[in-house]
Amino acid sequence: MTGSPPDFVAVGGPTAATAFATLTAARLGRSTGLLVADSLPAQEREALVPAGIELAFGSSLLRSEHIPWSWLDAEIVLASRFATDIDSALLGRFGRSLIGIMAGGSDTANQQPGFFTSGAGALFFAESEAESASIGAPIALSLGTENGLRLWWQERWLTIASTPETRREPGPLILAATATAFLVRLTETRNAVTASHFAAGMTALLPEAPRLSLEDIPNRDAIVAVQENS
Repeated sequence: MTGSPPDFVAVGGPTAATAFATLTAARLGRSTGLLVADSLPAQEREALVPAGIELAFGSSLLRSEHIPWSWLDAEIVLASRFATDIDSALLGRFGRSLIGIMAGGSDTANQQPGFFTSGAGALFFAESEAESASIGAPIALSLGTENGLRLWWQERWLTIASTPETRREPGPLILAATATAFLVRLTETRNAVTASHFAAGMTALLPEAPRLSLEDIPNRDAIVAVQENS
């Protein structure tokens, strides 16, 4: 551990999604940390450590005492609402952070409607889940095959990008990268619409089945080029 707070911290599981979020943040130039239960598969550790991502581990139920003290001042925290390994008080320790919650993906059977929404700055949904959700945050993004990327802002939904490239299945890795791009850009611009267009550029450029690899994540220049040509 460096003693300095990472810019971006991902918490919980499924591990592949949160690990991909940290890789995305690193690709966008942010220092990153990943807090997960118990351990990481060797393949995931081999992908993360060379990218300079700090790792922290806890027990099967992640609690606030598992957070490295320097991480509590992270600018951005992204957690999974459908993770069952996070104590409900953990996110409350990140008192200065912009907190995002991934509330969608392929495994939604165990979701609880109000789980972790208190204090969240932004929620990220699969499109089908957003239609029936009670939005418990000032900002939300939904991603899906019918409408592409949409933004919940000022109490209404706005269509941000509905193109063949953004109308796609929001699997856990794609949703994680989209959420990360949005949160990173939001802290830079303080503008939810601008951040949404940046996230849409990320979504459009991701491979159909991304691997846990920096090479599968577009960089800033590529995202900006997509925005300029759209």
